[in-house]
Amino acid sequence: MNSLLKIALDDATAGLLMKAFLRAREEKDAIKAREKAALEPVQETLDYIEGLLLQKMQEQGVDNFKNADGTAYQSVTTRYKVEDWDAMLAWAMKNNMTDVLVHNVAKSAVDDFVEENNTLPPGVSRHAHTNVRVRRS
Repeated sequence: MNSLLKIALDDATAGLLMKAFLRAREEKDAIKAREKAALEPVQETLDYIEGLLLQKMQEQGVDNFKNADGTAYQSVTTRYKVEDWDAMLAWAMKNNMTDVLVHNVAKSAVDDFVEENNTLPPGVSRHAHTNVRVRRS
């Protein structure tokens, strides 16, 4: 931020600060939208070329291509999704495989519990951070 703007904002009223915040956020959103729109055809080109390279690797039975410009290679990304939590939990407990489970809680369920019981569940702590949000009227 430029120092003149900082000095002007330091002495501004809350109303002026809110107006400046909203304008800056709109400018940020506009820049992000322009960037997203500008990048879309580039990403489509990258995806298309990646598909062609994968197809050529599969046709030639190779895992990579190398030349003076660089190396293209296959990389596998694997993700897992629990479809049946009860079955997964039972299996993990039965096989002593609890390390496959993630240690977190559902915020909304804990919020409900705290509201009803006025206390946290055992072993759960609460951390809150206060932000300032600005809404347009």
